[in-house]
Amino acid sequence: MRSRSILAGIAVLLMTGPAPAQRGGDVYVVMGLGSATCAYFADLNRRDPRNEVAFSDWAQGFMSGINWKLNADPSTRRFQRNLAATSIQSQRVYIRRYCDQRPSDVYVAAVYDLFNSLPEIPPDRL
Repeated sequence: MRSRSILAGIAVLLMTGPAPAQRGGDVYVVMGLGSATCAYFADLNRRDPRNEVAFSDWAQGFMSGINWKLNADPSTRRFQRNLAATSIQSQRVYIRRYCDQRPSDVYVAAVYDLFNSLPEIPPDRL
């Protein structure tokens, strides 16, 4: 069953081509599913709710990457977020609500807003 979800996500990527990315000149600052607009995400999700799994997997990787980077510098470790503070399903609901309210924002903005809403990890637990 999990392999079908993964294949559905890969199919979405292959069928949709490159999503519009935030750009600074010729430099892409966001790549992959996170560069899609919230409206695009919502449209794909309406067509087939299984598409949300691929986006959610991207979000988990993005947030994990932020935490990993923050952990690399002792001065920023206290800003790491507890990704397990809410369920993946609750995180998906948060992102859907964000995107419903801001369809022109890129998906990564919704993910970053979610990340900042999660509780910080106390320094003594790092």
